[in-house]
Amino acid sequence: MSTLNVTNIKDAGGNATAMTIDSSGRVSRPVIPAWNVSLNSNQSHSSNSSFVVNWDKSTGNPNFIQGGCSLSSGGITVPIAGLYQVSANIRFNNVAANYIELYLRIGGTTSPPGFYAIEGDPYGSYHTVALSGVLKLDANDTLDTLVYAGGDTSHLISSGNLATFTGVMVG
Repeated sequence: MSTLNVTNIKDAGGNATAMTIDSSGRVSRPVIPAWNVSLNSNQSHSSNSSFVVNWDKSTGNPNFIQGGCSLSSGGITVPIAGLYQVSANIRFNNVAANYIELYLRIGGTTSPPGFYAIEGDPYGSYHTVALSGVLKLDANDTLDTLVYAGGDTSHLISSGNLATFTGVMVG
């Protein structure tokens, strides 16, 4: 039986702490692809059609993008292939729809979507639709969220951290 006794693992670029194992056995990787984005202002919509949520707030507590992920036109592009835990939580204001659909799309397609959620009879001033799961993604895959409020021509998505799109590479 052999035992490897290390504290730090160096990467090919010479970074001496690319991975660290502490005395309790906890493994630390300093740069994990991850994001938590929201909206700088309410996003209103005034037609009976689907639209892509334009995530645009990536800084300021608790928002961030790290590990090579990038944000463009409301979508997140992941830098490397792997398994990602992804979620979207969207609060709608002034909903008068028959139902609300939420799609998490990979590469801009809903066929098939990465994930899908639907809420029926969401009448009321506020309504939240959420989805979450693990996706196997390729390097440079782009994720975005598309929403549709059936029969509603005037509603908005809340800004601040009342609507969020998050993800982290888990392996």
